[in-house]
Amino acid sequence: MIRNDANILRQALIDMSGAGQGETGAQDLVLPRFLPLVEHTRVFEPETFLVIGHRGAGKTELFRALQSTSGVEAIASVSKRINAQELGRTRWLVGYSNAGSDFPAGLVLEQFTKGRSPTDLQYVWLGFLLRVLARQNAFSPQKVPASLKAILSDPTVSIGGVFETVQKSLEPAFSLLDQLDAGLEQSKSWIFITYDELDRVSAADWDQLATIVRGLIQFWSSNSRRWRRLRPKIFLRKDLYDRAAIVGPDVSKISAQRLELTWSPRDLYALLAKRFVNQAPEAVKAYLGKMMPEGEQRVSLGWFPTATRLEEYSPMVIRICGDFMGASAGKGWTFSWIPTHLQDGHGQVLP
Repeated sequence: MIRNDANILRQALIDMSGAGQGETGAQDLVLPRFLPLVEHTRVFEPETFLVIGHRGAGKTELFRALQSTSGVEAIASVSKRINAQELGRTRWLVGYSNAGSDFPAGLVLEQFTKGRSPTDLQYVWLGFLLRVLARQNAFSPQKVPASLKAILSDPTVSIGGVFETVQKSLEPAFSLLDQLDAGLEQSKSWIFITYDELDRVSAADWDQLATIVRGLIQFWSSNSRRWRRLRPKIFLRKDLYDRAAIVGPDVSKISAQRLELTWSPRDLYALLAKRFVNQAPEAVKAYLGKMMPEGEQRVSLGWFPTATRLEEYSPMVIRICGDFMGASAGKGWTFSWIPTHLQDGHGQVLP
């Protein structure tokens, strides 16, 4: 190997880590770095409302992948149970994200929620939902009641304005959503509303943040049986989910069917292989040679590892790191030492 190849490989190892790029990376870089797992396909199930994971479990990576047709197809491709025809009848809309200016800044939302109850926040989340659907032309402008038109068409409307208008026009608001859901039922279509980065709304005040999250989850849980084709996907950090202590019969039902993001050692090594190869395909493939795990080229995902057994990744790890953590096996076998010693207090090893 010539020196330039070694430099390319070192740089690939540095660049592939992508710490924080789930939040800040360009959209066209998401899928080559993203490893869809079979468990991820549970997000397509209509009754899966909550996606829970510890910090670094890949919630935002999954959230961002769902924002493009190619990303949805990439996730579906890892499971044979997904009906491609039905997948084509789904729309994925962002109900809240800290990115961009489509939603109020965290400080603005935080200021509004001071001294308010989760019930108050339900009005706000209902208003945000209506605004998202109106912005994405989910319903005809002619069907929008006159009392709601101002908050749906004005891009600069205040949270207080949304709150007061929805409070006064609650019946027309629900009627509009009922009509939308009936239309979706008739066309056998789905609209999934995704929420992410809720932990950034009020990072300094856990009680206030819990109130905001409770309001959102209580809103959707109380309407989970009203709307059949309009469904939420709420991405929450595990500590926030536990801290919010969200209770109630409807909430318990949706919590029982939550998707918890976990990673096995096989998944972690598969992610390592995928990111390393896609960072510098020619150099990495030449370097690993026969020690490279089985994989295939997929259009949007780039090179994708298809090896399913943990031990199939051992040659790659040994090629990169060597057999032992020191001079001999007494210091530990590299392949098993890495996941064992990276576990956190919850027994989790996360990307």
